[in-house]
Amino acid sequence: MPQRHIPFRTTATAVVLAAAALLAGCGSSHHDSPTEATVPLQPGTYRGTLNLTVTGPGGVSSSGSSPVVIVLSPNGTVQVGAFPATTVQGNTFVTNSPASALNTATLKCTSGTFGATGTFNGPTVTGAPISSGLVCNGFPFVASGNFTAQLSASELPRGGAGGDAVFDTFRKALEQALPR
Repeated sequence: MPQRHIPFRTTATAVVLAAAALLAGCGSSHHDSPTEATVPLQPGTYRGTLNLTVTGPGGVSSSGSSPVVIVLSPNGTVQVGAFPATTVQGNTFVTNSPASALNTATLKCTSGTFGATGTFNGPTVTGAPISSGLVCNGFPFVASGNFTAQLSASELPRGGAGGDAVFDTFRKALEQALPR
């Protein structure tokens, strides 16, 4: 019986189609990827430590730490200490206060904002203190640092997150970084 030859082009096409069919069955949808999985938000009270550095004129800086309390309510509202409440977008938030909220008898902040940005990931929220155009006693300042807080109670405190330890830490760091 004579042997029949199948042209190379037909063989190559068949191999490519077979491979494509096999790979199509082995694929993974984007929903299976752990790097894209969304961790559900866990309402409650998160407690941790905020580390703040304020840098002023000539690169002079001052650092401080304070407790931070973050409350996430079931409706997605976030309260960080005495900052205004804000809403979670996905799993992140940003809250700001006007610079004048830091004013004391010796500290006069006339422009800009200061605040915090954070990201919820399961029972943890991480983030950083932030500032924009912050001017106090006539000098520009920039806030930087970090915080980490852990879910410590699933119940929400009455009356919000309470306290302004973060504000006090901002004030103290600013006063220490002012030129003498």
